[in-house]
Parts: sequence; C-alpha cells; structure tokens
Amino acid sequence: MTYVLVHGLGLSANIWGSLIPFLDGDIVAADLPGHGDSTSTDFSWKGLWSSVMDAAGLVDWSATTIVLHSFAASFIPEIYSEPIRPKKIVLIEGILLLGDAAWSSSVSQLSDDEFQKWLFRFRSVSEMTLKSQLVSKQPKDKLVEWSNAFRIADSDALRGIASNLNERLSSGLIAQTFNRAEAHFIYVKGSRSRLCIDDSTFQGVPFYEIENSGHFPMIDNPAGLAKIILGT
Repeated sequence: MTYVLVHGLGLSANIWGSLIPFLDGDIVAADLPGHGDSTSTDFSWKGLWSSVMDAAGLVDWSATTIVLHSFAASFIPEIYSEPIRPKKIVLIEGILLLGDAAWSSSVSQLSDDEFQKWLFRFRSVSEMTLKSQLVSKQPKDKLVEWSNAFRIADSDALRGIASNLNERLSSGLIAQTFNRAEAHFIYVKGSRSRLCIDDSTFQGVPFYEIENSGHFPMIDNPAGLAKIILGT
C-alpha cells in the first residue's frame, strides 16, 4: 500500500512525522506550493494538486490511500478530474463546510494593509497557534519544528489559497463531487475538534472520531489515527 499524505494550509510535510512510523507501506508526503521546501508558485487548485501528483509519480492508484488534512479535503474535485481511482480517501478534520472556514474566510477579506498586519501577528505567534489546537503536550523542539511551517509559508499562497477555499466551499462543488464519487471515503474528526461536521453531514461516508485529539490527530494520537486508516 502507498500512502499519499497531503498537509493543510500553512503547514508542511513534516506535520506527518509522528504518524508515518505507524503506517505499513510506502509514503509520499510532499510540501504543497508555497509551503515548506517547495519552490512552486502555482497556488491554483490545479497547481496544488499537480504538485501532489508529481510527488507521487507512477504509483499504483488502486493500491493507494490518499490522506487529506484540513483544507486539503477540498482537493476532491481535482482527484476526480484525473484518470486515477485511489483505493481509499481519508479526510482528516476536512474543511468541507463554509461555517468551518472562518480562518480562511477572514483572511480572504482583508485589505492589503490589514493582511500584512495579520501576517506579522500570525508568524510571530505561530508556536502558540499550533499549541492551542493540540490536546496532548508535545516537546518544545517539536512544537518549534512544526510551527516553523507557519512562519515560512508564502504570503501569496496563504492569501490566495484562503480565497480559493472560501469560493469553493460557497459553490457547493464538494458536496456534488461526494454524491457522484466512486472511491471509498472515510471522515476522521478529533474528539475535541471545533468543526461543525458530524456523522450526518455526508450520508454514506463512514465517520470516525479519534479520542484525545483536536484538529491535529496525527500529532495528538498518531497510533489511533493509523489504526483507523489501516483498518477501514
């Protein structure tokens, strides 16, 4: 089995570090454009998903599980525009409803001056921002490592992707894709998540809750998350 792990907005591939040892297969975990070590500046939906496809290379998609965290759940239309059919798509704390996109919605509406002020604050409290969304206590060095992604994320990527996400969620495209999708989806939510989604949001999509977890179950409870990914 191959696992293609796609991080959320402002993060980087290193957010999966605690989960990877629990997965039994090949791992693809690349930085999206504008994030981590990526040098790509194509922040469109097509550009973002193309970077994932490029990183995955010639995998056997019928034996591949795609794991999408947070905003990356909105890649579903891109996945279905490709001639691939993954064995399984796992949505971890996926942002699928406009009501759960308060962060991206507010960022997309800022003026240029307001955005620069927001960006400075966002980067200066990055470690605190991450820590506030964790249930578990993590070592200081790991918090610094993970939250550094917030500090180095490209400003145009943050603003552009936030705007595109807000627009996509408003369009209803995600729900339409769910209704015609052929893949085996599962939705995973932290037991102490702030998201509005519950097991009635998308009928027919298996819904799992991870104990002792918030928005980052791959950090809070990697063993529990891996058990669901592997066993469903």
